[in-house]
Amino acid sequence: MNTLRLDGVDDELRTLARDASSDAALRVQALRALTRSQPALEAGEFALLLAELTPTNAASRRLAAVEILAAL
Repeated sequence: MNTLRLDGVDDELRTLARDASSDAALRVQALRALTRSQPALEAGEFALLLAELTPTNAASRRLAAVEILAAL
């Protein structure tokens, strides 16, 4: 996913990132891949990343959210 862009994948990634029933870590990884080609977030996606920054989350999860936000 990091180096190969496939047609139609962005729509699937956006759907996954918006799916509140999916694991937050998986949604963040979908956003990471998506923002490489579409560096913009919707309000709900931004809220997800902010929620990942809580001190009770693992450092790796917080780092993933910060990396995405910093790349925008």
